[in-house]
Amino acid sequence: MGGSYSSFFESTALTEKQQYERDMQDYMIYGMAAVVVLFWSLRWAWKRYTGLHKTTVHGSYDYIVVGSGASGCVVAHRLVKEGKKVLLLEAGQDDNLHDMSYYGSYTNSLAHTAIDWCHTSTSSLLKDRKLIGINGKVFGGSGSINESIYQRPSKHELDSLQKIGVKGWSYADCLPFFLKSEGSSVFDDKNHNISGPLRTSFTPMRSPIGKLAADSASDVGVLKNLDSNKPDTNGISPAQLAVDKKGMRCSPATAFIRPILGTKNFTLRTEATVQAIKWNGTKAVGVTWTDRSGRENQTACTEEVILCAGAVGTAAILLRSGVSEKGEVVENKGVGKNLRDLLQVPIIYQTRNGVSFDSCNIHSLMHHLAYKLSGHGPVLSFPVDTLMYLNAKVNGLTGSWSSKVIEAGKVAEEMKNVQHDHCVGIASSGGFQRFDFQRRGISMNLARFNEAMQFNVTGAQRYPPSALHGEVSVDGKEIKVDCCYLRNDDDLKQTVPVVRLLRRMANTDPLKRVLTQREAVDVELLKKTSMTDAVDLMYGRRAIARLNSREMPEDDLKGLKAIQDEIDTEEYLVDYMKSHAQPFNNPVGTCSMAPLVVTEGKTLTSVVDPMDLTLRGAKSLRIADSSILPFPFTAPGTATELMIGERVASMILKQKNN
Repeated sequence: MGGSYSSFFESTALTEKQQYERDMQDYMIYGMAAVVVLFWSLRWAWKRYTGLHKTTVHGSYDYIVVGSGASGCVVAHRLVKEGKKVLLLEAGQDDNLHDMSYYGSYTNSLAHTAIDWCHTSTSSLLKDRKLIGINGKVFGGSGSINESIYQRPSKHELDSLQKIGVKGWSYADCLPFFLKSEGSSVFDDKNHNISGPLRTSFTPMRSPIGKLAADSASDVGVLKNLDSNKPDTNGISPAQLAVDKKGMRCSPATAFIRPILGTKNFTLRTEATVQAIKWNGTKAVGVTWTDRSGRENQTACTEEVILCAGAVGTAAILLRSGVSEKGEVVENKGVGKNLRDLLQVPIIYQTRNGVSFDSCNIHSLMHHLAYKLSGHGPVLSFPVDTLMYLNAKVNGLTGSWSSKVIEAGKVAEEMKNVQHDHCVGIASSGGFQRFDFQRRGISMNLARFNEAMQFNVTGAQRYPPSALHGEVSVDGKEIKVDCCYLRNDDDLKQTVPVVRLLRRMANTDPLKRVLTQREAVDVELLKKTSMTDAVDLMYGRRAIARLNSREMPEDDLKGLKAIQDEIDTEEYLVDYMKSHAQPFNNPVGTCSMAPLVVTEGKTLTSVVDPMDLTLRGAKSLRIADSSILPFPFTAPGTATELMIGERVASMILKQKNN
């Protein structure tokens, strides 16, 4: 035995020359890494020194646009193209300082950083958890850090605005303005435009999970819908993203503002936080803003101030400017009221090795080199590449059920009572595995996997806008956010059948073949119901050794069945949603263009006039962002904000030319 060990060590020992060569290889690798780090550090420092935060702002302007999110970029672009002198002020940094923002795979790494506002809110209906929203504090706004999904609301969502007194905002009214911004690379028909500034396409690197999910969804009765941006969004579709021809993120800043940088009649200043509006009576004549050093500046305009700072930012600026219920300058009782957002619930399944992008480190140097050499690779993957819409319709059935399935009687009984529309984002790039769960306000008890796919379930509760829902308030420079996510537990119970439908999908071929059928469960919630043994069996050390076994041992099957029975109860699912639901990150409503309900039979006048989006009671002041929407849509907000920006720019130019 001793001889065998001796020969082993002799065979593996390195000669002095071999050791020298290996050491030199290590030194070369460390040296190259140091050079790369030094290069990117110097590059960042140079950009920081010469960035847009040093742009000189002098004299007066025709228009001041506050906020460079989707709508702000569009408004500024259109006005500059018409020869107007425009100043665009952005509180955040230049997106060019953060190269990661151009890669879809880095999306989840950008949340809760210096380029995110990180507005927080709590809800007693969600166990008083601190929920942190993701809203971009950067040039390009949320469009520079979110999933880059380009999705319009459905026809019946937009048409529902008419029912609460908002005229002129039907699907037919809005469609021309959606089309004006869009530059589709995949569709050329009446529902799309191929020549707009914002390039849209399918994801350049789609995971196999998306196609498998579509096949399984069709087997449970959900239609395949290649184009989710038709008037009827029903069905499961590949997500349309704002990406350029190289597969990189095409943010509103990239599409609308970078082409006009250097134009004589346009000035962009970043790291410029607008504190208040300057008034001459009730007419807006400029803004007061602070730079990165905290120094206060004032800039005047001759035509209008246009607020595009988002549902939280716009309301805060107005409140600090004396536009409020008290009416120091302008009395407007609805400003800051009706702050609303939706919730998304993560349903996570473990995948077998090599199926999701978790099987490779998508942020590794090798994958970046592969992209630079070939123009392809996992770094171009986006967190969500497939969408499924389940739009509630009359007669108790959802619009996504095919007639064939309905006739065959295969529709789940529970789904017949669903009254809310739902959107399901299917993610397989694994970005959620790198979430800081504690910072996101999610319970740490949620079991996580090395390789996974995720359903993000969002339900839309379009109850009437009310002054009693959420609210934005200010205390000096501090902004306080109280967002309304739910009215009561019944809103969560509406999502229970949808979760059961997704589980049926996960247990249907071909998706079933690539999942281990292990769903992430909340261990603490199950322990309350004497499930400790089953949880330990499925998620303990014994299970780790069997993660990729296609045939489960008998004891594992029993444990899985016990867990599945338990987590299918309405009590567990509602409790799970309360523990793990996250903001949909599409806050709306604080400057609503619809009347606000105060009590039964009593309403407040809308904050803005829906015909031109001017602030009621003020002159030369318009609102052009998601704050005007009375309630949130199931579609992510970028496309809708682009449309709002196009409409406001058109309104301004039409009025000035008449």
